[in-house]
Amino acid sequence: MGNLYGDAGVAHLVDCLTESKLLVAAGSAPFVELAWVGKALTLLWCAAGPLAWAASQVGIGDVGIAVYGLLEMVCAGLVKLSSSTSGEIDPLMNAVAVQAIVGASWLYSSRKPSEE
Repeated sequence: MGNLYGDAGVAHLVDCLTESKLLVAAGSAPFVELAWVGKALTLLWCAAGPLAWAASQVGIGDVGIAVYGLLEMVCAGLVKLSSSTSGEIDPLMNAVAVQAIVGASWLYSSRKPSEE
């Protein structure tokens, strides 16, 4: 999972700094139009992916994944609170759904016997 989050963070950074399709789809303004706080949170969210990967390399991958997930949900909640487009999309519920899938995957893989 750390590898996937690392790749996702880099992909999100590239998107945010170019077309911002993910941010706009979530109901946010494009990265270039965000206030400095929005830009800082977006960059922190993107950096959380590679940090989750780094955490997985030193044996604390669960912590990195949890931090990434919480940060994603907080940022999505802030987008929801600040968005003027109500009803079209719910970025918070989307983020919660993604993290629920990640959590279920983690639970499944943690209970599966190791195939060594």
